[in-house]
Amino acid sequence: MRKISKQKDGKDAALKEYYKLYLLHVRGLKESTIRHYFNSIQTASRFLLEKNLIRHDIYEIGDLQCLYRLRDILYADPEFVELDRRGNRMYSAGLNNYCRFAEGSGFLNATAMTCLDVPVEPRSNVVRENMKWQRSNILRVQALAAAKYACEVDSVHKSFIARKNDKPYMEGHHLIPLLNQGRFEYSLDVYANIVCLCPLCHRMLHYGRKQDLEPILERFWIERCKRFEHSGLSLTEGQFMDLALKNRI
Repeated sequence: MRKISKQKDGKDAALKEYYKLYLLHVRGLKESTIRHYFNSIQTASRFLLEKNLIRHDIYEIGDLQCLYRLRDILYADPEFVELDRRGNRMYSAGLNNYCRFAEGSGFLNATAMTCLDVPVEPRSNVVRENMKWQRSNILRVQALAAAKYACEVDSVHKSFIARKNDKPYMEGHHLIPLLNQGRFEYSLDVYANIVCLCPLCHRMLHYGRKQDLEPILERFWIERCKRFEHSGLSLTEGQFMDLALKNRI
């Protein structure tokens, strides 16, 4: 089983490897085309490094709005614009393609995403007033897109249209809360562990009664137990139910 890990210099390599798997298995692109896309991102990263806007490369950016801002900075850079012109728009095309991936555009559905279920080493924890494990906003956005912005408790649940993307407003929920990361070798912030929920169902999974939650969580377990396994998250149904029901706030 393939494993996504942190690179030798300590940076998070998950999105980079997810992107490659997406291009290969979801988009069905040739290795030569994938190399062109990666070379474009490498060049864009070099420009951003020179401006001290990133630490390693674009793949470390886990927030979609931050990714957009960095792209805007590049498109306002005369040197990058000229290089892109001489390269027949190759660099901007590669960057735009990665942004579409980050947005979840072209994600067929949650079933098609199972080819992206691989073990991922957890991101580092950060200390604020209390310790929290880092999570990727981009993975959340992609999970919502893969679910077609439909509540995975019940697809008929309606929500308002979000100003940000003109889609039904939905929220991402980690079935196994991230505060349990210390119990697992591999990351809990992975596609298999993120579900798309309407706001009411999201609050219910955090604050609802145990007897109301158990049937919902049992169904999620049946649907995702293999995906958990492929993502390196080894646990029994009983362990899953225990973790999903506890510490939900």
